[in-house]
Amino acid sequence: MKHAPCLVWNSAFLFVAFGVLSNCSVQADLLLEGVVGEVKSAEALFNDLDVKVNFKRESGKGRAKLDTSSNPNFQPVLNTTSSIWSVSQSGMYRSQAHFNMEEMDGDERVHERLKMFDGEVTRVLKDDAIANITQGLKSDKDFVRPHTLLVKRPFYYMSLSTLLSGTDVLLSSPQSEWPADHSVDYAYHGLSVVQDLDCDHITITLSVSNKPRMEIDLFLAKQRNLIPAKVVWRSLPVSKETPVEVGKVLDWIEIAPGIWFPQDAELISYNPVQIKFVGNQVPQWTDTYHVESVSITPNYDRSFFQDIEIPDGTAVYEVEGDQITKSYRKGGPKTVASEPVSNRFYFVTINVIIFALLALGYLIHSVRKKTTSVS
Repeated sequence: MKHAPCLVWNSAFLFVAFGVLSNCSVQADLLLEGVVGEVKSAEALFNDLDVKVNFKRESGKGRAKLDTSSNPNFQPVLNTTSSIWSVSQSGMYRSQAHFNMEEMDGDERVHERLKMFDGEVTRVLKDDAIANITQGLKSDKDFVRPHTLLVKRPFYYMSLSTLLSGTDVLLSSPQSEWPADHSVDYAYHGLSVVQDLDCDHITITLSVSNKPRMEIDLFLAKQRNLIPAKVVWRSLPVSKETPVEVGKVLDWIEIAPGIWFPQDAELISYNPVQIKFVGNQVPQWTDTYHVESVSITPNYDRSFFQDIEIPDGTAVYEVEGDQITKSYRKGGPKTVASEPVSNRFYFVTINVIIFALLALGYLIHSVRKKTTSVS
């Protein structure tokens, strides 16, 4: 009985502590909900957009050295330079991309892609060889938006506010292509200062089959329309502390009073095997972005979002939903073979795991080779 007051006191303390923690959790949820609403409003400032971006990817010392001897026709891409012109206006869009890829054997591959939506029909022309004409909207994975510049991959087809709105919203969003076994949770950490900017700090935890696989720290700059000033990616199977990718805005441009756009940014990806087994961050590639021009007042005729010149000999596929309803070759009577046409959603968690397995296999192969040479 002597301990009864202590038991009562401890129980009361635990009850109060639980209440305080619950209240803090509710407040954090409300703050996060408010931030997501502000992000959505900020995104609306860029509904109409005309932007040209130069992109470069350069390989680093941590790049996986894949064995191509079994398939000499396959050559890994070492470096990529590209230019992307994205225009959205009154619910229509046009995206024009040029890619120049340097392969490991020194050869270069060039790809061109033009994609547009006039409010009713999506048209795509790839390398003057394949054209898709699809009823309805098909989003473009390369379209440039300021709020997703550093988180585009692998969330190609969604806005930042959608990504922050929960699993149910992601599953119901027709453009997100969110897999049913993926889920997200959030933690709001309050304000952090990044490059002298006050930022809302949010952590997204991405789970696959209820197993946490990736954490993404977003730092949304309050003085820059809540555009991420910094993004940190951690692959939990690799390390819970050391990031596998870090992206940040290097310079900003004010395109209208109080409206900002990232002018220069970079995203560094680190070799996950080096992180997991050696503890070092060795860059495997670095992406850099430079905005050549940007405006939020595009003024084009509707034909700009419709007219696409399809050369003779091009394989043309007419699509409704995910079904090809008609296929033919431009300028020829023959019907061409059907092939599936759909957007694909690639998650960085899966990519990291696959890459880690490949790199781990290479590392084991290298160790065995060294051991054999010594013996």
